[in-house]
Amino acid sequence: MKDLREKNINNSDEDILWDGLDLTEDTSTSRLEQAHRRHHQASVEQADSQHTSVIEELSISDNLIQNQNTTEHLESKQSKRKIGHGIHDHDHEHDHEHHRNFHGWFRILFFSLCFPYLELLLRLTDGGSRFFELGLLRSITAGAAFGMLLWFLATWIPKKKIARGLTGTILFLVSAIFIIERCCQSFFGTYFQISYMTEMGGQVAGDFMGTAISVVIKNLWFFPLALLPFILFLIFRKPLVPGMKKSVKKVYMIRQGAAFVAMHLLTILICRFGGDLNYYTFDFTANSAIPRFGLVTTLRLEGQYAIFGLPEEEIDDSYLEALATLPSETESE
Repeated sequence: MKDLREKNINNSDEDILWDGLDLTEDTSTSRLEQAHRRHHQASVEQADSQHTSVIEELSISDNLIQNQNTTEHLESKQSKRKIGHGIHDHDHEHDHEHHRNFHGWFRILFFSLCFPYLELLLRLTDGGSRFFELGLLRSITAGAAFGMLLWFLATWIPKKKIARGLTGTILFLVSAIFIIERCCQSFFGTYFQISYMTEMGGQVAGDFMGTAISVVIKNLWFFPLALLPFILFLIFRKPLVPGMKKSVKKVYMIRQGAAFVAMHLLTILICRFGGDLNYYTFDFTANSAIPRFGLVTTLRLEGQYAIFGLPEEEIDDSYLEALATLPSETESE
């Protein structure tokens, strides 16, 4: 029995030893597997980190390339925009210069033709005088000179609202005088001076109101034609009388003044030659002067003679000597 117990104890010890050996083998195997796993995991993480860094480098390079392309695109757009703005500014300056030149020519044509237009209109409606005479040229030059003078005054006045109001008032008054002269000529067959018409205004308003109304109605078609320059000025008053810089204003005033002086001197020269000097001086009347010199010159002469008096007729000395040599009535008796 004792031997059996010892044998069993020995067997049990051997089993414990083998079990320990087996446990030791299992532990070493698990450690190797864990080390292998850790190594594999580390290698995988290193590969992932390398891959991530490569991806980050690629994304950074892509961002740099994209930013460079964006910068180049923006620079090209800005350069194109600058070129476009330059072209637009050049076109705008060209259009502005063309617009300014157009307005300049429009002012010249308007002021130089508005009063000759009225003179031609009155001359066309006058059946008692021939249209193509020297008086046609005289009336045109006088009207152009007066238009240049009016343009000069409108440019010279610094406040443009006042300048426009004064220019419009003068245009309206002159057009009204043309209308009145047309009505007088159509009814009475003669032209009257302004001083005479103002004196007879009360009598016409009192005793001849019905006749005056009938004359106005008969010549009503003449009213809008004579008021056409005034109407056009009301529509285009700002471009016709614009605000200007001092340097541009001086240039315009010099041109307008020179044009007025040249046209006025030409008008005086033409009026004094041609065989009508007596109607221009001592035989002056509105009815004789308007067909020969025009209404503008007639108004100027009427104002001039109202201030300085009508010129006296110059008598030749030889004619006086001939009269002195004639025998008197007492000697003949």
